[in-house]
Amino acid sequence: MILVLSLLLTLVLSLAAVITPTAADAEPTAAAAPPQTVRNPLREGVADPWLFVHQGSYYLTYTTVDRIVLVRAQSVAELATAPSTTIWQDSGADRCCHIWAPEIHFINGKFYVYYTAQENSSDFSKHRMFVLESTGSDPMGPYAYKAKLATQNDFSIDGTVLTMPDGSLYQVWSGHLNGGPQNLYIAPMGNPWTLSGPPSLLSQATYPWETHGAINEGPTALRRGNKTYVVFSGSGCSTADYALGTLEYLGGDVVDQASWKKSTTAVFQRNDANWVFGPGHNSFFTSPDGSEVWSAYHAVTSSSGAPYGSCGGDRTLRINKVTFAPDGTPDFGVPSASWQNVALPAGDPGAAPVTNGTYRIAPKNIPTGALDVLDCSETEGAQVSVWQDVASSCQRWQLTNLDDGTGTYKIINTDNGLALHVAGCSAGNGGSAVQFPYSGSDCQRWYVDRLPGGYVRISSKISGRSLDVVGCANTPRVNVGLWNYWQGDCQKWRLNPV
Repeated sequence: MILVLSLLLTLVLSLAAVITPTAADAEPTAAAAPPQTVRNPLREGVADPWLFVHQGSYYLTYTTVDRIVLVRAQSVAELATAPSTTIWQDSGADRCCHIWAPEIHFINGKFYVYYTAQENSSDFSKHRMFVLESTGSDPMGPYAYKAKLATQNDFSIDGTVLTMPDGSLYQVWSGHLNGGPQNLYIAPMGNPWTLSGPPSLLSQATYPWETHGAINEGPTALRRGNKTYVVFSGSGCSTADYALGTLEYLGGDVVDQASWKKSTTAVFQRNDANWVFGPGHNSFFTSPDGSEVWSAYHAVTSSSGAPYGSCGGDRTLRINKVTFAPDGTPDFGVPSASWQNVALPAGDPGAAPVTNGTYRIAPKNIPTGALDVLDCSETEGAQVSVWQDVASSCQRWQLTNLDDGTGTYKIINTDNGLALHVAGCSAGNGGSAVQFPYSGSDCQRWYVDRLPGGYVRISSKISGRSLDVVGCANTPRVNVGLWNYWQGDCQKWRLNPV
């Protein structure tokens, strides 16, 4: 009985550690109902995301070029602002620089980091793959350099580990062989840091969806029931048509290309209606309660919805839930828009709410400005704008969490008691922000999502569109409207307590 009580106490304390914010993150307000949704993108400046859940926490690593970082958060909603910790910065002359696409795998009780790097050179053909090994069982490390993978390729990137049902390990990566195109290759592994056989061609760009640049890269494994897949990115990241496809294992020799069936069309691709372009280089993670499978990927958008691609720092982290047919066939859905809510993964506690209080609300692109009612009007329907911050009473706004499980807030002008409101309750893009008597309708409810640097994104519940300085004008006076979120400084707001 003493042992049972001890185990129960340990379990309770462990669960409390998972869902309780640290002292630094705790809010001084009364506990509010946690939000049930989140909005893409989750974190800006993220390319090649590798996201996984370990012991109830999320861990994210991604391309940062000069080092390998790891971000830890209790909720996907906290990934936007969670700090990054450097877990490795290489000093080897042949692997110091241009570090791309790290992945972290837990194998036989240790964590292994697979990454791509090269010498300090602009010749990217020198990229090769390397392995780190943890000295303990903590994903945060410390790590020690283990080996260079002998891929025999001229160019080797995006290495991942495929574990088959019998426990055998294979390395799958993207590369050039003898000056050929950028294909996927596979080789057996004798242990997590050693290839035990020569590379074999696994996939090359042949179908129209993967020939916008004729590239196959970013492989990752997905297993469900008796089905095993390698999911990979086709076409070039510089195009809006960068997309995901699958290789399904049919049985037989794992390193034989004939043992795999490629999808003839992309399984996850650009969605022009949702302003999402180039979705690719994904990873998979399970929800904290283990019941769901999710895909984490990078993509881009634009201020006007015009399609484009990017291999740069404007890529962002996004997530989509993966569902499965009874036979285990995955359905990746379509990339969600920035104005659409995404349900939190099952078991995710959500982020702590923003503190209730009175604020001056300043746009990032006009740091000396403040959200204001035109001429301090007390008229219903008066335009909300940005004016120079002159500490007037009509530049004070009371932010209150509605505490109803939706994660929304009401925003009331303290000078006249009127609420921030979407004109005409418009659910479309390009609406106006006005003031109106508070009724509790969805056109007066706002999501407030934390962003880096102490900023927030303020989005309407009725439309999902974000509070936006019209035309991104950088001098007051300028009207405030609602626009699709595209990460512009005119859509980021600082809450300055009064």
